[in-house]
Amino acid sequence: MASILKVNEIQHTGGTSALTTDTSGRVFRSNIPHFIAGCSSSAGVNYTAWTKFPFTKTTHAGIPQSSDFDDSNNRYIAPVAGLYWFSWHARFDSIAAASYIQTEMRVNGTSVSKYRGLNGPPPDTYLSIGSHGIIQLNASDYVEAWVNINGDTSVNIDNDANFHGYLIG
Repeated sequence: MASILKVNEIQHTGGTSALTTDTSGRVFRSNIPHFIAGCSSSAGVNYTAWTKFPFTKTTHAGIPQSSDFDDSNNRYIAPVAGLYWFSWHARFDSIAAASYIQTEMRVNGTSVSKYRGLNGPPPDTYLSIGSHGIIQLNASDYVEAWVNINGDTSVNIDNDANFHGYLIG
């Protein structure tokens, strides 16, 4: 015989809410590790060697900033082990016609080859590139976005560049 557990909220013994349900049966988790980071626009940057994107945490669409994003090192540090979803996107303006961009996500400084990107040459004077995927992390592992541009030593990064992620399970 099946059992039914009827609750509106599940809490830690210390009183912190972990899960709630509404009358439609939707389940809400109150504290999901997440982050949103962005870049300020910059002009004349040389990315001709592998360089970490200068992402820093930001507030977007009312989503609060994450204390797990390390602004001084431009990286997300996983607070708990699990599967995480990551995504990032950047647009480079004023890029030379014969140039191309390589990008990658790195975990603890090591490239995650399946999340590499390559784009170029530009159809106009800009290129947009990004990557997304699921990565298994241990607590204290970190994730960064890196870029390398071949063929142009002075490009502008557009201020709509973003990097975000969250724990999925």
